Amino acid sequence: VLLGLLSIWNVSFLGYPAR
Repeated sequence: VLLGLLSIWNVSFLGYPAR
C-alpha cells in the first residue's frame, strides 16, 4: 500500500515513477 502511494506521489512530485 505504502509503495503504491509513494509511486503515485513520486509521479506527481518528481514527474516520473521513482521506485
